[in-house]
Amino acid sequence: MKKPALQFIILFISKQTVNNMALLHKFFLVEREWYLQSKSSEDSLQLHLELEKCENLPNRGIKDAVEIHDDLIRYMYDTLKWVPTYNTANRKFDFFINLYGITLIDKRNAVWIKNIFNAWASLFSYAPEHFELTGGYYTIEGKEEGGYEIIKVDRNEIVITLKKIASFAERTMESNMLILHNGI
Repeated sequence: MKKPALQFIILFISKQTVNNMALLHKFFLVEREWYLQSKSSEDSLQLHLELEKCENLPNRGIKDAVEIHDDLIRYMYDTLKWVPTYNTANRKFDFFINLYGITLIDKRNAVWIKNIFNAWASLFSYAPEHFELTGGYYTIEGKEEGGYEIIKVDRNEIVITLKKIASFAERTMESNMLILHNGI
């Protein structure tokens, strides 16, 4: 079988080197009361925009935040579909993380986030310091061949990020906090 001549490489971008154009998912640890007040005064789009502006934490009820690149979320997405969540756009409970909007995770379903993100962190902790994952398949218009994206990952960085999201879930389970996921 002939290997595709084209290769598309995606880097796992560190928080320090992120530019505004990167496709990043943001996970926020927020006070429940803050969210309820925001929910009553703003629609889902306004809340999405408000979360996008949060650079200096803590901001009002936002206690902490972490970002993860869309390519890693998509790599893990099949397991994220197991998580019972609340989709703020259509105002219903479902089983997935909204890739393009806000998803709410409360203390009732934080255990899934904790266990899934800890499991991924544990798995990746066995990888070499720098490793590659196979991403989605792509084609280029006008070309007959395509290829798979290559996601380059820094093991230590992704393990720390995943464990931090799991710690948000732990804090959510133990206190009056929520996790808000803001998709790309």
